[in-house]
Amino acid sequence: MVSNIDLAPTILNTAGLKTPKTMSGHNLTDDSFDREYVFAHASFGNQAIPRSKQYKLIQKRNGKSLFFDLKTDPLEMTNLFDDKNYEDEIKSHLQAIISWQGTESLIAENYLDNDAPTIDRPNVTKYNDSHRASTIEYFRTKMLKK
Repeated sequence: MVSNIDLAPTILNTAGLKTPKTMSGHNLTDDSFDREYVFAHASFGNQAIPRSKQYKLIQKRNGKSLFFDLKTDPLEMTNLFDDKNYEDEIKSHLQAIISWQGTESLIAENYLDNDAPTIDRPNVTKYNDSHRASTIEYFRTKMLKK
């Protein structure tokens, strides 16, 4: 399994440069490397998602968490989070979140600076859904030219 953090070390290696020790990720040309989990945050940091080769957990800050067996349910249609048969795997994935984030919290606090400078262009989204109509119009007029 690969993660986007692997791209920079791979590019550096391909260019003949050394990867700094402080850089996360692994060189994808190294066939001997294998990781147990890949991770993501979603919903503006309100979800933490560890994925192993067979399972995927979506741990939500608010609401019901989701757990899928990707081998038997690749379309993620059946939530197994409350299924006692998967209790050990769920605990393992929950512990993986804690180890990955370096905190005892399953959902790390994030910082979003709503006052940070933004790019005011029609193809750059805002922090809310007010951009949808203008983005659709931009797509229709600029990108669908015949």
